[in-house]
Amino acid sequence: METAKTIAGLLLAIFVTIVSKGPSAPSSINVPITYAARYYFGRDTATILVINQFDLNNTKDTSAKKIDALKGAAYTSLKFIGSQIDLLPHTRVINLVDSLNFQANKDSVKNLASKYNATQVLALKNFDAAIIRSDIQSSEIYLNTLVNADFKLYEGNGLFSKKLHGTASDLVSGENYKHLSAGEVFVSPPIGLYKAAVDTSSENAAMDALKDYFPNTISHDRPLFSDHFLTKGVEKLYAGDPDGAIKLFEPYLQDKNAKKAGKAAYMLAIAYEFKGNVEKAGEMATLSLNKFNNPYATTMLQDLKDE
Repeated sequence: METAKTIAGLLLAIFVTIVSKGPSAPSSINVPITYAARYYFGRDTATILVINQFDLNNTKDTSAKKIDALKGAAYTSLKFIGSQIDLLPHTRVINLVDSLNFQANKDSVKNLASKYNATQVLALKNFDAAIIRSDIQSSEIYLNTLVNADFKLYEGNGLFSKKLHGTASDLVSGENYKHLSAGEVFVSPPIGLYKAAVDTSSENAAMDALKDYFPNTISHDRPLFSDHFLTKGVEKLYAGDPDGAIKLFEPYLQDKNAKKAGKAAYMLAIAYEFKGNVEKAGEMATLSLNKFNNPYATTMLQDLKDE
């Protein structure tokens, strides 16, 4: 598991939700955690050359309108992925993609990298976009975009590469068909009719392909125990002071009452999660689970494992 970045500013963005199920019910608190990027284009300065290797002539639908619409969406995806990479520190992007002459680049990756002094070459290999309809419920039909983009990231020598797949599906705003008659048949419309929606999904698909190269923030609503001995520590959590909460919860780890110690361990797990220390949070959640059958700790451990 990647070590979480500690971002103090996130503590100011804590949202507290009170669960109203009676006076004995625990409250919950939203814990945002920012994880560092899993991969980097380079620890030092990296130059990324963006090219197109997607041949529009190989698409199943050979109609001029479909090809033209795909061309526009694919170009949008490539342009966007280049702009996002350019935002990363120590990276420089050279984009060779032309919206007018959107031809598949068949030049040697190694030669291209050498010509432009690029450390890596990012190529679009395949792209598809469609408008699909969702299931009919209560005589209503909703339209969604569906975009898939396949990229390949080559090392400058052209010998090594990594596949990057991105996908996105977004609701097409305002497309809600009601009260269809039994004889009506709805055929998914061409993507050219919904250019703005498809362009947005094309950008989202590109971002999905890059997700491991950017920091990732995940939030969880963590239930809190309402026992009186935890009250002051909970107040510290609400105030965005996890260190203060830790000092108040820690003494109860030694309590002879296993359940009491287990609850304190779980609350410590939340405090450490606030601080971005997911290793220590997992340690405390495991301790809590060992003390008693704490379903909250079970959920937290599964969340940390999945992330």
